Amino acid sequence: MKKEYEIIDDFLDFQDHQDINSMLTPTIGQPNSFPWYWVDGKTVDKEGGESGDYSNFQFVHILQQTIPEVSKSAHFPIVLPILHKMNDVLALVRVKVNLETNKGVQLESGFHWDYHSTFESEQKKEMPYPTMHVAIFYVNTNNGYTELENGAKIESVANRLLIFPNTMQHRGVSQNDEKRRCVINFNYVKNGLTSGV
Repeated sequence: MKKEYEIIDDFLDFQDHQDINSMLTPTIGQPNSFPWYWVDGKTVDKEGGESGDYSNFQFVHILQQTIPEVSKSAHFPIVLPILHKMNDVLALVRVKVNLETNKGVQLESGFHWDYHSTFESEQKKEMPYPTMHVAIFYVNTNNGYTELENGAKIESVANRLLIFPNTMQHRGVSQNDEKRRCVINFNYVKNGLTSGV
């Protein structure tokens, strides 16, 4: 039976994880040259509009995106240690870093596919891209988590990688125990020669 998702703990060796963590979530006294961009909303509502919730925001940095195309970030090399260990990537569609600040409560985004097509008819019908996969690398440990549509809750544990097919809807749940929750989201097409999820 094929697994619906895969969790790999201690994905990177210690130093590679520390380098990424220091770059993305520096402590007081550490230099920080990594740019973050404020986004009004984590996901949009079913009608495509904003949720109207003032706590529904996050900071992001798109490292690479091909649909629609965005110039590759100068900071893209920070994810190379992760990509070198993900030996099943045929093509990258997007690599995006998400950072949520502590808003005092745990907030759920809406269930969604990262990439989907919308077919116009009497009722809008969304269909996920079936050949795509999602990998989420958890930069720091906190009480936020990723929830999959099957009810699985994957805790935010530093240096953990979660992999699942893009056909499975998911949502992020923010943290209220740490200053920030940082994840790196990979959307990619898998090499068909590998096995697993």
